[in-house]
Amino acid sequence: MQRGLLMSWRIILASTAFLVATAKTLVDIGIVNSKPGYGSIVIIGGALVVLADSVGRIVLTNRRGKAAALRADLEKSVQTTLKTISEVTGLDVWSLGGSVFVPRKRRLREQTLERIARVRLSDSPQATVVKWVPGKGVVGQVWKERRNNHKNWKAIAERYPADSITEESFETIPDSARCGFTFEEFRAIVDKYAEIRGVLIWDESQKNIIGVLSIDVAMTDSHASLGLCLDSRESKETAERGAALLSNVLGKR
Repeated sequence: MQRGLLMSWRIILASTAFLVATAKTLVDIGIVNSKPGYGSIVIIGGALVVLADSVGRIVLTNRRGKAAALRADLEKSVQTTLKTISEVTGLDVWSLGGSVFVPRKRRLREQTLERIARVRLSDSPQATVVKWVPGKGVVGQVWKERRNNHKNWKAIAERYPADSITEESFETIPDSARCGFTFEEFRAIVDKYAEIRGVLIWDESQKNIIGVLSIDVAMTDSHASLGLCLDSRESKETAERGAALLSNVLGKR
């Protein structure tokens, strides 16, 4: 959105600069009569265009710097949480992933959750393109129901493997297993993860939800209790402490 506004602003500036230059040219070749002080007006107009463009660049650079710093702090907090979960569960840290989502509302459109940070030491599985709305997946369910949740996705994947699902058979899958996903989203995600835990991120007052932390385990992990590891008491407590750390970071925005 910020990038779009900046683009619109720069188009206006470019148009203004074009009009100023065109007017000066018309005066220079005698098509338009020059008035006293016109040359100074042209110079000032050109200087204002350059100044406005420079200010716009500075503002954008500053915002990008703050966004990069925020993302780095979020990723550091998530990394700490993943490391601790690996230690208390015996899960391979390379199979763990964590993401931070925050709510966004664009005028009349429905509210969605936007992923602003993602941590995974391994290159796979890659993030799935999903429109996160209330009730969709563990992330959306946690957000909608305002309570932390865990999902044994391994059990769902074993019963409904991606390569066996058609659009027709997808309609017969229970809502509890579909988790609000579309057919394309479900097929893209079902074989990737063994389990997911979602944790609410509250503000300092503990009254407002400012985000959701999701922690997942790749299906490739060989843990004997895969599918249930993130449902242990130690995992719950670690994830909640991680959400508290993220609350501090998001509160500084």
